[in-house]
Amino acid sequence: MVDLSTRYPGLRCLFLDFLEKKKTSPLNSETDIAGLRCGDGPPDRLFDFWRTFAAACLADRDISSLVEGSSPQKVCSVDSALPGLSVIETLLVATACEGHSKFSRLLAIRYLGGVLQLPSFWRQTGRIYWSVLSKLLQQITILLKDLGVDVAQQREILMGAVQADIEGIDILCEAVLLGIHGGLQNSQSGTTTDEWYSNLGSVLHILRRYEPILHQRFH
Repeated sequence: MVDLSTRYPGLRCLFLDFLEKKKTSPLNSETDIAGLRCGDGPPDRLFDFWRTFAAACLADRDISSLVEGSSPQKVCSVDSALPGLSVIETLLVATACEGHSKFSRLLAIRYLGGVLQLPSFWRQTGRIYWSVLSKLLQQITILLKDLGVDVAQQREILMGAVQADIEGIDILCEAVLLGIHGGLQNSQSGTTTDEWYSNLGSVLHILRRYEPILHQRFH
């Protein structure tokens, strides 16, 4: 549910409607949704996390409203002519801020990764675009450092696999790196800046430590 809802805006409402049909009363909160159980097995920490994460995803109105009901072009655009922050910039801010739910930041990361898988963002150019790209790379660096993957010793990841939703950070990193790889082939010479390029170097430097730590931790 989390994967599909954040990758394909609109499915969240369909999932929510389906679950409401399973109950005699409307699902009005994250707690209501999390109360729906699947199976009669003993409590499982990992399952409990994903159940509550999915409930937060379906109940969310703040993060999801940024992308639902908008065209891919509008969602991806960082046009300076538009009033206020763009959708991508707003999601980027949300990845660094506490929201109404303890899952708000994780949802923002998931939605941002989904949006950045669209090619429309990477077809842009100009000062605003390169500035947003630079900020994206800066935030990815922070997220990876928060996981503890930049330390020299291969110790336990600080936040843990469950609390951090490493898969969501993986999705965001992959979307950005693939987007840069494809976008640079179509960019005009002289449009890039040293700042975003330096930030990309920081991300790649951390990711060199990221893969072996995760491999040792989860495999």
